[in-house]
Amino acid sequence: MNMEDIPKILKKAGYREIEKGVYVLDGGYELAKKYFEIDYDMLKFLEELSEDEKENLHFQSQVNLNERSAVYRIGHWFRNTEHLSQFGNGIDNTVDVEDDFEGVIDLFVKEIKKED
Repeated sequence: MNMEDIPKILKKAGYREIEKGVYVLDGGYELAKKYFEIDYDMLKFLEELSEDEKENLHFQSQVNLNERSAVYRIGHWFRNTEHLSQFGNGIDNTVDVEDDFEGVIDLFVKEIKKED
């Protein structure tokens, strides 16, 4: 894939550029399920969340084109819970989880092709 096409793909997928070459996508439970569609362990984890955790889940994916890296964070908007750390209201108790840069790009390329 041509690196010059990636910003267009990320923007079409809903990412916003927060600094030169760094893109962020925020969402909730449904976005997290789509993001982890081929990760059985994460899908199982998401299914085991309480209704409150599902309703208040804050998921964020970050892609850094400069470093060819991807990370995600997952938490609860309002408080620490049994399964999630707080990630909202100005508090971020989460940790960045490294992800597969090419896998993340491929996921959104597939999504965009489904929509077209």
